[in-house]
This record gives sequence, structure tokens and C-alpha cells, in this order.
Amino acid sequence: MTVKPLGVVSITLTPSTLRGTGTFSVKVTLDTPVNAPMTLHLNYGSNASKLIANPSDNTLIIPASSANGTKSNILTKKVSRALSTSISVTLNGKTVSATLAVTP
Repeated sequence: MTVKPLGVVSITLTPSTLRGTGTFSVKVTLDTPVNAPMTLHLNYGSNASKLIANPSDNTLIIPASSANGTKSNILTKKVSRALSTSISVTLNGKTVSATLAVTP
């Protein structure tokens, strides 16, 4: 019997584009529910410190018996020009990413 490692299916940002200071959520979906709570670490791109108020707060929890986890109310900073950054998660060698854009 071959056991398939747990994998990431998608990462969704809601909203993915913000104007000025605001909040967004990150939802990560796995290919199967987890038996116990699982902590994942979001990886922010190089512009994250210019866009995200607290980029060091990068943990997301997948609750037990679920295949989804959401990190809500992530605060963005005010920007003087349009900027974007990638937000990704890696699990068992597979990386899935999405792009956050913030405009003045």
C-alpha cells in the first residue's frame, strides 16, 4: 500500500487587492482533512514588510478533522505607490502561492 503525503491544494486571499490600509484573509486548503491540528507557516515575498503590518505573524492553523484553515484580519499598511507581494505555503515539497496587491 502506498501512502500519499498530505498536500496543499490552494491558497486564497480575500480580498487579493486592497486600497490603502485594510485587512485581508488567507485560506489554505489541503487535499485531505488532518487528524490533529496542524500549524503551517505562510511565506511572504520581498515586499511584505512594506505592505503587511506584522509579517512576522505568519502562522496559520488547520483545525483537526478539517482540510481548511484561515488566518483573518491581517492588516496592511498605507502605501505611496502600488505594490504587491507573494504569499505562499509549502507542505511536503509542494508550494502554492497567491499575490496580494495594495494600492494608494
